[in-house]
This record gives sequence, structure tokens and C-alpha cells, in this order.
Amino acid sequence: MTPLPADECLVSMIDVLNSVSLLAADAPAPAAETFPMGMMIPIVAMIAFYYLIILRPESSNRKLRKEMLANLKKNDPVVTVHGIYGSIANISADSDEVTLKIDDNTRMRVRKSTIEGLVPNKDTSPAKTT
Repeated sequence: MTPLPADECLVSMIDVLNSVSLLAADAPAPAAETFPMGMMIPIVAMIAFYYLIILRPESSNRKLRKEMLANLKKNDPVVTVHGIYGSIANISADSDEVTLKIDDNTRMRVRKSTIEGLVPNKDTSPAKTT
């Protein structure tokens, strides 16, 4: 079998492409499909996962923090978000500012929202056994 000359090969490929395009033009248009319910399942699963893994724990942490800030009282040992340890010397009347006693003669006014948490007393921590 002898190979076809380049001109004949090109002509036969063009003929094949033309016939394919004519067949495609004669094909009926696909019907408009409705949104399948099977595609809803992964979306609903992702929303539920997001709620259970991120939103729910964050809201419970926010609630605990709000309770902790509301229950602060004088002489509570606290630490700020900047790592400053002190005890509460005074809570302002509008309850937005707190005065921390850092040392005997050192006091600092900070916003209540900058308090990260209470510092556990060393007396209440379990004793180390060696």
C-alpha cells in the first residue's frame, strides 16, 4: 500500500471534518435539564459541616468569654491578650475599662475586651509529685 500524496490526504481530512460538522448540525438540541436533586446533597452536607465544625464551637466560645468578662470582680488575677499579668484593682462604672494592678505601685487602665482570661491560682493547682 502506497501512502497518499499530501494533497489527497488533506482533501480527505477536510471531507471527513465537513461530514462530521453536517452530522452535528442535524442532531437535535439537548433538552433543557432541571437542577438535579442529587447535586443538592453535597451542598447541604458542606453547609452542615461548616456549621458543626466552625460556627457552633465559635459561638459557644464567644458565649463563655462574654460570661467570663461579665463575672470579673476586684482582685481576680487575669492576663491580657498582650501577655500582661495582673489583678483587677477597679472596674469602671460603665464597665468598659478595667484598672489592673501590675505591681505594688504600678496600675494600668485597659479595655475589658483585652482581658484574655483568668489566671488560675497557684494554690488550687494540683501539686506535683516527683
